Amino acid sequence: MLTFPRYYSDIHPTLPFLPHNKNRLNTRLNSCPPILRDAFLEALYTTIRSLSSNTPQYGESQSSRKAGSLIAAAQFDNPSTRSMPNNLIYLQAMILMAIEADHHGPSAMRSHSGPSQSVWLGSAIGLAYSMKLHVPKQKEIVSDGDADSDEKLARRCWLVLVTMDKFHASSTSSPGLIPDASVVILADDQQFGESTFHLASKTTLRTTDI
Repeated sequence: MLTFPRYYSDIHPTLPFLPHNKNRLNTRLNSCPPILRDAFLEALYTTIRSLSSNTPQYGESQSSRKAGSLIAAAQFDNPSTRSMPNNLIYLQAMILMAIEADHHGPSAMRSHSGPSQSVWLGSAIGLAYSMKLHVPKQKEIVSDGDADSDEKLARRCWLVLVTMDKFHASSTSSPGLIPDASVVILADDQQFGESTFHLASKTTLRTTDI
């Protein structure tokens, strides 16, 4: 099964919103509720399928619908009572679906039956706000030596959402879902990789070294 390698080779170098290695990801998945784990794995599977130009549209739509249904079923847990690691997995599943929806492009919108990228981005950003990911927590980011701690994963997810939202707004000539006032790029965000820092900082006007 090439799902994990394709993510780490094709997506992670630019949008590193999952743990840096498969073992850490598996550890997190094994600790979450089965329905959430299934939702995430289906989202990952359908997103990787969408990267292949020879994927049959019918099979892709079926996989997208299954992933959407599982994510919808998992959402009935209250985000405020869901643990931080589980909230992150739920958020990451929605980011995956936003990436998957983007691969269809405007010309495929009529044949693709799943929610649009705008819907998935809006849902992911809404959850990110409820998790307070837009509030910079520099002390937590710099003090933990674990590159895949909850705090650092949360920060990477937020930077990825900022980047995706700005590119989506540009490609659709529509307002972004994240206002500039909610985006502050920290100097310490460079630790997440040059591509991530460069893309996030280029999409916003506010950068600080506080």
